[in-house]
Amino acid sequence: MLFTENKSKKALISSEEQGSQKKRDKKKGKKGAKALADGISSWATSVNSDGVVPAWSDASVDKLQVNIEDRSRLRKLKKEEGETLVTGDIYMKRLQDHYNTTSGAADLFAWAKPQPPKPSHHSENIDEEDPITQLLKSNTSVFSSHTTGLLKPGQRLDYTKLQHANNGSYHASVVTAVEFHPSEEGLLATAGLDRKVQLYSVARERESQKVQTIVLPDLPVYQAKFIGDGSQMIISGNRKYFYYYDLEANKLEKVHGVHGGAFSNTGDALTSLTRLFTPPSPQADLFAFADGDSGSISVLSQKTKKMAFELKLSSSSCTSVGFSGGPDPRLLYAVGDQAEIYVWDIRHSRKCLSKVQDEGCFNTTHLTVSADGSQLATGSHSGVVNVYKTETEGKPLTLVKSILNLTTAITDLKFDPTGQLLAVCSKWKKNALRLIHTGPGGTFTTYQNFPAGHAVGVLKYPLCMGFSSDSQYFAMGNDEGKAHLWHLSHFSGRVNSD
Repeated sequence: MLFTENKSKKALISSEEQGSQKKRDKKKGKKGAKALADGISSWATSVNSDGVVPAWSDASVDKLQVNIEDRSRLRKLKKEEGETLVTGDIYMKRLQDHYNTTSGAADLFAWAKPQPPKPSHHSENIDEEDPITQLLKSNTSVFSSHTTGLLKPGQRLDYTKLQHANNGSYHASVVTAVEFHPSEEGLLATAGLDRKVQLYSVARERESQKVQTIVLPDLPVYQAKFIGDGSQMIISGNRKYFYYYDLEANKLEKVHGVHGGAFSNTGDALTSLTRLFTPPSPQADLFAFADGDSGSISVLSQKTKKMAFELKLSSSSCTSVGFSGGPDPRLLYAVGDQAEIYVWDIRHSRKCLSKVQDEGCFNTTHLTVSADGSQLATGSHSGVVNVYKTETEGKPLTLVKSILNLTTAITDLKFDPTGQLLAVCSKWKKNALRLIHTGPGGTFTTYQNFPAGHAVGVLKYPLCMGFSSDSQYFAMGNDEGKAHLWHLSHFSGRVNSD
């Protein structure tokens, strides 16, 4: 009986509390409605500097005080030395300006900005008409700005950062190689010391999809490159042997050593095949291994996988090799630890034509040649990058620019297939990745907004890079086993002149 009585009292108290709560909620609702009405009224009467009513405005933002000195990531928003506090609206404006500057999207929403009144359609002065009208009245091609495919030099590059190419299946080691297929657009290979080569189909509109995983039972992979028409890959590492993989037959074959090397330390085979180089043209029937100990270069046939001939640097080490362009490369370039660039005729005499000192360098770490063979770039131990024109005015190499953006040893250099971009990276410093304009005009501008937008260190330590055959995609492999991926918007709008 006592239990029933207590239960009734609790029910009564609960009912009274619910009634009180409803009254309080009703009062709050009235206050909220009034606040909302006041906010709408404020919005309706507020007008920005362009005379346009904003879609949303919060008066309380002006009352905020943001300290941009306390946090290091906000100090980039300072306009004056000693500036500490800014109001909320100024803070928002500076964030927006900083994003527009670093992302290359400053004019992304230009269409939404108020435009000056258009002239009457009765106007006969074509100079006063809008650009679309002028274009329609002229005989200029709609695609005239893209027919040459020329990338404009400037401070900003138009690009989009995509998800990691190997998202969800990162390498359990550093990424040692990224390589795009020479003809299948969007097919990317990544390799690592975890003894795996992974193939992905990449696209801007969707996540990358893994196509194949190749497991090497006894080879931590240093290099993985497509050869020929892309139906095969050469895979090598710090071993006396290498593999070639047939994509169509899904077949993996081991080649036991590179024999016939008269200049190698062993006399008959190279002891390490970590330095693998292929020509820029998929029609060329050559590839090469460089020996870092003896300075020898073993050039092999892509068809037979056997030695074709061998070359030798006078220095004790060969660090990098590059072939001239075309289906039948005429020249081979090589560099060693003495910073001398060797130029060989490999089509006829197989003799060294000249040696050129890599200017301003004492230890050249890498060399690359553009697809058409007209440009050659070197990277040094001190971070200096030299760009040369090949075979100009009777000279084998003519220095046109020294680039000093990086301060640590250059790990990789790559020209894009059009020769308008040069990618440079160093594994010795976080975020040490740059894209440089090397196209017509000779500006050699380093794009300041790439890879801006990422906090220093997000990309970690870059080890290798690659461009797709149409230059639309750029990939970089880092020390975390990730393959970062970008879409270069300029090249997606490119229209071939033929």
